[in-house]
Amino acid sequence: MNAEPIENLHFALAADKIGAGLEEQIEAFKKEHDDLKIVVVDVMQMVRSNVESSYGSDYAELIALKQVAYRLGICILMIHHMRKAKYDNPFNMMTGSTGIGGATDGNFAL
Repeated sequence: MNAEPIENLHFALAADKIGAGLEEQIEAFKKEHDDLKIVVVDVMQMVRSNVESSYGSDYAELIALKQVAYRLGICILMIHHMRKAKYDNPFNMMTGSTGIGGATDGNFAL
């Protein structure tokens, strides 16, 4: 990180869960900071309301955040874990169901 403070970089150390206040937190922050462009959540599991990973639950939670992002004109980047097992297709290494890839606009495997 740069040693110089950056006046438009903000950190939140706690967040509500998806469907239990997170969307409202993001919307409130956007009202205070109209230049907001991106929200990074590290890691996705920390804001999940549903601990079960099924297509329906993964999709429903991410669609809720996707709707907030579209409405506010921002990017919401969710950091998510990969399985340790190796696959030819790195997207098969994502934990959770295929609902994650189905609900999101893009995915990166690092």
